[in-house]
Amino acid sequence: MEQKDFIQELIYWMEKARAADPKFQVFGSETHKYRFEKPVSLEKVRAFEEKHRLKLPENYVRVLTELGNGGAGPYYGLHSLEKLYGVGYTDEFWGDAEETFIDASLTREAWEAWNEMMRKLDLEADDAVYEKMMEKVAANALVIGTQGCTYDCLLMCGGSEQGKIVYFDENLEEDAKPIFTHMTFEEWMLGFFKEVAAGNNLDHYGYFHLGTEPELIEEYERESQQGVHGRRDEAVASLYRFAELSPDTIKRLVAGVDDEAAGIVMSLLFKFDVGEALKMFDAYFYGEHPEIAVQVCRWMPEKEKERYYLRAVELLNTPEFAGRLIWNGAFQKEEPCAERMLFFLDDCRCKRAGDIVNYALAAETPQECRRTAIFVMSHCADIADFEAEMAAWMRDEDYWIAHAALQGSIDAKLKGKVIRETYRWMRKRYKDDSVMQANLAHVAWVI
Repeated sequence: MEQKDFIQELIYWMEKARAADPKFQVFGSETHKYRFEKPVSLEKVRAFEEKHRLKLPENYVRVLTELGNGGAGPYYGLHSLEKLYGVGYTDEFWGDAEETFIDASLTREAWEAWNEMMRKLDLEADDAVYEKMMEKVAANALVIGTQGCTYDCLLMCGGSEQGKIVYFDENLEEDAKPIFTHMTFEEWMLGFFKEVAAGNNLDHYGYFHLGTEPELIEEYERESQQGVHGRRDEAVASLYRFAELSPDTIKRLVAGVDDEAAGIVMSLLFKFDVGEALKMFDAYFYGEHPEIAVQVCRWMPEKEKERYYLRAVELLNTPEFAGRLIWNGAFQKEEPCAERMLFFLDDCRCKRAGDIVNYALAAETPQECRRTAIFVMSHCADIADFEAEMAAWMRDEDYWIAHAALQGSIDAKLKGKVIRETYRWMRKRYKDDSVMQANLAHVAWVI
């Protein structure tokens, strides 16, 4: 079969995607509707390159000049040439920079150090140096699309990722290091339309490498045997894209699991085979390493959660367990098991503040977990039995403990004498604090 030209192939798969998603259910597709705007002239593209000292990938230029100046693409689609911008929402791209900051050589330590320096400059209000540092991070990075909020899709025009797509959070958070998709612009565009046409889930398109079900399960087994856990976990994560998995794939996932892979495999099984997921969950939750089950406890169907309530309460009140650390992928950091367990308890309709209060009061409980415990207690039917404890926390020296207790008391509509007195005390104590006063305004009638 004769190989299609890139533009011809893109049009073919875009039309397939439009046919597969006629109601524009894929995130962002309502914006572009799998169509392009009118093309821009090649002269305008070359003038843009000359002005910004950039060399755009040729197939990106072809899309702009042959298909359209913005339109269909991943997430909210492609920006037009006139609406392209640089990292930090600038209109400059520093295409002649000697170094490209967003590069495969960028380590997590270097990213965190850069963030720390930028925060310091921001506090010192040293705008000139801050802008100079932003020039460094923005070098050769072109924002060609957005995922919404502050998450942008960069087309790199220099460095190790030249011609490839990188995901970038404009909030510049310490935990939000740039995500390298390792996909060229062509692969990124074609892959998107093919995934839509296949009916696959695109919620995290580009965050995990693509592949067929047979390819991914083979990679899972191969990397498991070789101990390459990162690639193995990526293979499992990519399987989430599919609407269903074959019985053979599920059997092989379970057969190849070990303690390190159990969490991500269980979360996948909760989507495709709840029975197998619960078998594995039981083995860990009631075994020597319940923290492995805790990682995915909130993935299970709501109707199953309450059967684990008593065990969850037991574990929460076992200091040796509650202090164990598990990985929080969303924030890219470790957190105590108790934090995840508390949110699991919050999901249970049968939860009781009396089961949580001892953990919340314990001296060894980390402050972050104490705040969460107060939050969960405020959702319990028996919270009125613990007004004295809530009032004491509202008077706590830790600002955020006091804030959590205040919000929890308001949400629970507590209005006993000790609570009313504490509301009045807080109104005076935080008389110049707009956040606390805004909360207290909701109970002005009680005060």
